[in-house]
Amino acid sequence: MLKYRRICSPKPTIKNLDTLQEPTMAQWMPGLIGACCADCAHCRDICPTGAIAKDQSGELEFNYGSCIACRVCIDNCPSKALVALPSIYAATSRDDLSRTYVAGGRGSDTAEKEDHQPKGKSRAIKIFAKSMHVREVDCGSCNACELEIAATGNPIYDAERLGIHIVASPRHADALFVTGPVTRQMELALRKTDAATPTPKLIVAVGSCACSGGLFGNTSVAGAGVDQFVGIDLYIPGCPPSPQAILKNIIKLRG
Repeated sequence: MLKYRRICSPKPTIKNLDTLQEPTMAQWMPGLIGACCADCAHCRDICPTGAIAKDQSGELEFNYGSCIACRVCIDNCPSKALVALPSIYAATSRDDLSRTYVAGGRGSDTAEKEDHQPKGKSRAIKIFAKSMHVREVDCGSCNACELEIAATGNPIYDAERLGIHIVASPRHADALFVTGPVTRQMELALRKTDAATPTPKLIVAVGSCACSGGLFGNTSVAGAGVDQFVGIDLYIPGCPPSPQAILKNIIKLRG
């Protein structure tokens, strides 16, 4: 009887996503803190996607649109200057997915980007403020992002209470959630899906592969991100992004 009651007593739905603290596992974003960085370039050399580089001024730049949360840079930093930070905000352009750090601490632009509110098409936001029908398009993903998108509809997150509904056809959709780096076989399917979705519409790149190609993109078999093929209104980085990150950023985009 105890087992039966435990199974039939699901966790309550999260009422306010803003007050929910993400678990430690969700802290995947490598960042530089303190003044202990030796500028040895080891993190740049071992990053499998080239997400760490130097900008024009010679400061350390992290492109979180390309980061796959492998933590190799954090685990192998000789000076232990890199730490895992909470998952990053979404952005409406690739440039806004990058942060610049200096050896003495965080870059001057980082504090401003912490509270970044994604901005999209104002008319579309008003139309979809209370109801949004979403079609998910898998363009060569490993299915991790698909699992997180599916989780947004479970009793814990309950996306439908927020007016977000998953539909089976792009002709019924207001928004497209695109995952994967867009393989050559899926390029035509993505363009047809985009054409079949009525306007006004929103197109969201979900996950690092969709934002930049990730680990599998920019090759002979896959593109370097969804924006090479269709226009993007919102980038949600992460490998994969959590259901909370997906919903919070969609809510911000809408209002």
